[in-house]
Amino acid sequence: MITWIQKRKKFVVGVMAVTTFAFVGAGFVGWGSYDYGAKSGNIAKVGEIGISGGEYQQQYNNIHNYYSKMFEGQLTDDQIAQLKEVAFTGLVNQAYMLNLANELEMIVSEEEIANEIATQTQFHKEGKFDKATYLKVLNSARQQAKEYEASVSKQLLIEKISEMINLPITQGEQKTVAASIFMADKLSIKVLTDSDVKIDIADAEIKAYYESHKLNYMGEPSFDVSYIKVSFADMQATIEDAKNYFDAKSAEFTNPEGKLLTFEEAKDEAMQKALMKKAKKTALKQHVALKKGKATPSEAKGISYTNKTLPLEVMQTIESQKIASVSKPVASQDAYYVARVDRKYDAKPLPYEAVKFMAANGLKADKMKTALNESANAQLEAFKGENIGFVTRDDVNKLTMLSPEEASQFLGQLFSSKSERGVIELAGKVVLFHIMEQKLFDEAKYSSNGEFISSNTEKLKKSLLDAAVIKQLSDKYSVSKFYQGI
Repeated sequence: MITWIQKRKKFVVGVMAVTTFAFVGAGFVGWGSYDYGAKSGNIAKVGEIGISGGEYQQQYNNIHNYYSKMFEGQLTDDQIAQLKEVAFTGLVNQAYMLNLANELEMIVSEEEIANEIATQTQFHKEGKFDKATYLKVLNSARQQAKEYEASVSKQLLIEKISEMINLPITQGEQKTVAASIFMADKLSIKVLTDSDVKIDIADAEIKAYYESHKLNYMGEPSFDVSYIKVSFADMQATIEDAKNYFDAKSAEFTNPEGKLLTFEEAKDEAMQKALMKKAKKTALKQHVALKKGKATPSEAKGISYTNKTLPLEVMQTIESQKIASVSKPVASQDAYYVARVDRKYDAKPLPYEAVKFMAANGLKADKMKTALNESANAQLEAFKGENIGFVTRDDVNKLTMLSPEEASQFLGQLFSSKSERGVIELAGKVVLFHIMEQKLFDEAKYSSNGEFISSNTEKLKKSLLDAAVIKQLSDKYSVSKFYQGI
């Protein structure tokens, strides 16, 4: 359902487990019991356990911040909705576990909470827990001690439940996992490239291909722009201006090691920044004048995004501007710009003659792909390939006729295939394969990869057990939402 998140499932699972630790570290204030099911301030309730708005917001913020960085802040409304779902689901799963803990009458003592908090380095001073530091950190985070302690107590309860249902792995389970990882196929393969097939391309075919693929050959959108340029070189600044700037912004002037510079050492840089400050002040005045129609701007007609008239920083602003709007001063390498968008022109397909070469290459690639697949399928049942011997998923180095990247891609698809014979497409080539024999277990690889196999077996078993427990608990405890935005 949430395909783009599923591709990062390892992270999401980690978020479910780790985000509760965003609160871990409370202090030795107000130890006591906590009513996890209290409805006050709750946005949902799972069985007898309440989920507060603060918990949900923290969970969502952690996940949102991660993906926002990954996508450079360009999250769609649909993706944001999916992140909210992930955040809420993680808290629901935690609440299921807390219900189970209550049912089993499991508790966390004040001593356990205190010991956990004492390990949190954000509350340490000179290597030891410090109450004053603890209170200061909590205060800066705008969090009450009891809330913080409650979050620690919750997390410790969840850890206790997890440890209780975490069964040790057996040798049989490790060998089963090893078999799935190190299954070996005795392989015969044949690689076909463009030199193994012949294709013909006529001008009429290229023209027809272009007509049906015009949207692949789009030009850039263009703009009519009125602008004012305020160059730094046109400004004048005195030593006194530079000194005033340096005194006000001395923290900006450091050497590569981070040491603060003296004015004499930073004089040239301070002078340049003083010039920039004056240029910006002038540009702000021009911004107002252009908005009021009292300035005479330069004009650029039909300029594209990658034009040579205006710098990229200005075009990035223009692209998002509304028609007739005037931008605030935009800094470039040597000037400030104020720009008004007079007209926008949508991108259009480039003319055939301008992209004929690219269209010919596109057509060639398509025809080559078709010809390679037709040739491969015609040979599949009787081809005689190179006997590679037994290979596992990680035996990239045995496929010397392929690049390491191609070999990795091929083996990934090979071990996902259920066919004895088949064809696997790679970029610009196809590989015919015949699995002549299979080994479900490679004793040598099992012996030399013990830690890796053990770790993966533990993770797999834990995830399966956790999923089974959550399924059982979801059938037992109902979820009530008090807020529609989740």
